[in-house]
Amino acid sequence: MKVIYISRLFSGLEQSIIDRKWKPTGVPTIYRFLEKLESESDELNIIFAIKDGFLKKKYSRNLKLKLEPFKNKIVVLSVQKIFNFLPKRFHIVFREVSYTLFYFIKIIKLKPDIIYIDHANIWSASLISRFFKIPTVFRVMGIYPVMRDALNKRNFKSIVLKWFYKSPFRNVICTQDGSGVELWLKRAINKKTTVEVMINGVSKKLLNYSKDFELKKNDDIVISFIGKIESSKGAEEFVRAAILSLNNCKLKLKFLIIGSGSLRKKLIEITKEKGCINSFEFIEKVENKNIINFLVKTDIYVSLNKYGNLSNSNLEAIAIGKCIIMPKSQPYLGIDVVTDKLIPESAVKRVKSNSDIKDISNAICLLAKNLETRKEMEREIKKIGLKLNDWDTRISKEITILKKIIKEK
Repeated sequence: MKVIYISRLFSGLEQSIIDRKWKPTGVPTIYRFLEKLESESDELNIIFAIKDGFLKKKYSRNLKLKLEPFKNKIVVLSVQKIFNFLPKRFHIVFREVSYTLFYFIKIIKLKPDIIYIDHANIWSASLISRFFKIPTVFRVMGIYPVMRDALNKRNFKSIVLKWFYKSPFRNVICTQDGSGVELWLKRAINKKTTVEVMINGVSKKLLNYSKDFELKKNDDIVISFIGKIESSKGAEEFVRAAILSLNNCKLKLKFLIIGSGSLRKKLIEITKEKGCINSFEFIEKVENKNIINFLVKTDIYVSLNKYGNLSNSNLEAIAIGKCIIMPKSQPYLGIDVVTDKLIPESAVKRVKSNSDIKDISNAICLLAKNLETRKEMEREIKKIGLKLNDWDTRISKEITILKKIIKEK
């Protein structure tokens, strides 16, 4: 099969672009899918588009680079620096129009069997699905507030987005991350479009990991936070709850924060100001395959995602069988309703909300003091973990969908 793959450049893939070496530090769904797609395709053409976000570099020209294991050069698409003078609104419009024209030319030239394109390129995805007979697969990686707002508001932007979402995509593949995807898909997507909702996978190493819980002697109790250091992930709430726990809990606590993001420097400064930096360890980049090394030494794993708590990092913590703290569901938005069905009350410690710092701190202190409670929660969550698919199975399902679409076109 001949595939054009289009997505925004994720921060977890950017270092690979900078170093000219394929060494992803995030988005395992994406990089594992691309690696499998390369091996299963006759020709794979990858285009990463620069969008608004938290990237290390400023990109003012298009790049073409060869990265193993991909046979074809990867294109990094950007808007020329000369157009930066435009006001943001007009800059975005110009960017999307120019990107769409680039994609159109590529499609006409390459004549792919299928086009796979993500939500960050919704403008282009919509127009491609309407102008070309080539099957277009629209990829949605969870639901964010702006996507919900588009369905509820009546301003011009929302009207246009709703029209985009109703495009005649051949298929929509959506990640089940607890963000309330079912409600959104039912309202947003064209009724004639086939929709697939899939929970992400976990590594076989995590699924197969088995070790009796052992009480550490003379060691700190390690409480871990793994994910983007952003407001949406509850990063600041975690740090403030951690500081409160250090003041209220007499045990030796060590807080491990793995991830990069816009709040990272601010949170490091907060721990310095409060005089407790020595109780924190901030690690910016860890290859996905090495996350297990940090999960193994974790006693309590904390997730405070505001948009859903079935993220990749959380699934990994579930798979290995960690004692987990996470917020209660938000049924009125559909957030974590599926999470509640998957994970029973006995398997995790649920706090009132991801913004209730006192309740988060109380949960940390309670679990830190109670070894038997942690052991029981570990046993219960491991049962859930064993029901998850490994990555090979998960990615193969998505590849099978693409092959079926091509066969039926």
